[in-house]
Amino acid sequence: MEKIGLNDGCFLYYPQYHRLVNSEFEGLFQKFGSWKSQLIEMHQFNQDDIQRKLKNLAQLIFQVTQDCNLRCKYCSFSGKYYHKRIHTEKNMSLEIAKAGIDKVYDLIKGRQNKKFSVGFYGGEPMLDFSVIKKIVALAEKRFRDFELSYFLTTNGTVINSNHLKFFIEKKFSILVSLDGPDTVHDRHRIFKNGAGSHNVIMDNLEKIKSFSADYYYSSINLIATFPYNIKIDDYYDFFTNNRIVNKLAISVGLVDSRDTCFYEGVENEDNFRNKSVRYLFQRLKYKCKNKLPLNPLEKNLIKPYKKIDEALNEKCFHNISGTCLFDRRVFLDCDGMFHVCEKINSSRPIGNVQDGFNIKLMQNMLYEFCELVGTNCTMCNARSFCRICFANVERNGKFV
Repeated sequence: MEKIGLNDGCFLYYPQYHRLVNSEFEGLFQKFGSWKSQLIEMHQFNQDDIQRKLKNLAQLIFQVTQDCNLRCKYCSFSGKYYHKRIHTEKNMSLEIAKAGIDKVYDLIKGRQNKKFSVGFYGGEPMLDFSVIKKIVALAEKRFRDFELSYFLTTNGTVINSNHLKFFIEKKFSILVSLDGPDTVHDRHRIFKNGAGSHNVIMDNLEKIKSFSADYYYSSINLIATFPYNIKIDDYYDFFTNNRIVNKLAISVGLVDSRDTCFYEGVENEDNFRNKSVRYLFQRLKYKCKNKLPLNPLEKNLIKPYKKIDEALNEKCFHNISGTCLFDRRVFLDCDGMFHVCEKINSSRPIGNVQDGFNIKLMQNMLYEFCELVGTNCTMCNARSFCRICFANVERNGKFV
């Protein structure tokens, strides 16, 4: 088996498998041989392994409500996605929230790491701010021997000074959805009456900044969805030059193109995406070559390439996928069902607040995922640093 030593022999590169392996694991890698066998062997945890993983859980996220005051055209819950729920008026009850907190606390209470995060998601969670406050109180009472932190994902349209006082007191990290200038944002992120939401969000961001600049720059982050057929210059320039947002951290995502009618009637959508990404990376390449400072948007674009540096410091196999192995987060919905995260379809729960977590079901879920990626991703050159996860391959309760 051909191998190339790297970093004074600390790491070995196997061209046949396009794998980077810590030299300490050379024998293990050669024993398992093919990448697919190694993937399944390394990830086919028994139920005790999964139980141990769960005890390292980092986050519990609450679905505060399934309702929303916006009707974003590309939203997963807009009715344009074939296997997703639609907006409803369901809200999180305090009984379910308390039961969920109790189940998670009982699971992790004995561990040494006493840091834990509580998150709030929707719908639009700010439609029921009183529930957020009550859940924080419940969490603080139950997790009194833990160091808690809080985060919130919001569309940014519902916020006032009373909200801000609470968020600052509890040191909330807030993620606000903003798709660039109004010419881009208001095409898709609209209120129920069809009006654009851009001006409302920008006004609210300005209010937060005026209320506490320190909090604004330390705790407010942006997420932008990259839609089709936009003027890429306008998008780039907005996040680079607008004084309200150009110093905030930002992450960028694409509109999900799977199992949806959102793109019906859109011509050359893939070609547009490719041209837009090339345009952004050309700017990024120019700045890196000339040692110019990167803005938050460019820093986000370069993140995946830092995975190579991270890999060189890990003492393990660098397997495909960034999927959670049940220790990163769990999501609790309004019906009292636990899910791997907020992005996966509700048809694939991993437990509930009455019975706790179904370890056997989680084991089967992980095995099914490994079988899928082991079969389909073996020859991909990017597999060592791929971030594919359960949510990326889930279709109506199955991994395909």
